[in-house]
Amino acid sequence: MSARMNEEVGRLWVAELRSGKWVQTKGKLGLANTNQRCCLGVLQECAQAAGVFGPEDVMVRVTSDGDLLGYREDPTKGRAWEEGVLSDKVQAWAALAEDNPTVFIPDEDEPDVDSRTSLADLNDEGRSFAEIADLIESQLLGGAQ
Repeated sequence: MSARMNEEVGRLWVAELRSGKWVQTKGKLGLANTNQRCCLGVLQECAQAAGVFGPEDVMVRVTSDGDLLGYREDPTKGRAWEEGVLSDKVQAWAALAEDNPTVFIPDEDEPDVDSRTSLADLNDEGRSFAEIADLIESQLLGGAQ
């Protein structure tokens, strides 16, 4: 499981996921000029609003699926832009060990077995923002308050 994250950032992220402001999208961080984001894209938006990065760090790539949002990365780490997981700056700001944090989910076929799953996979499999917020609270923040 991912280590605990920055408490203040995590609370902000959970609140945004539950706010009703965002329309959940799959397979991408988000679409430009819309309120469509995946759960990780919502955290990217929180970071931008907090001044973690500026507009110069946001890229829009036009595709047949829409105008995909991307975020500047450290090119020395092998990629210049990220469209599917958290950017380096946001991962550091949130104090997350992974760019796509993982949580444990009980295995429905084997109740005694938990499987580790990424938040992006849960998002893309159709878990609601509210369900994802609950998992962030219980596993990355250490319990609801």
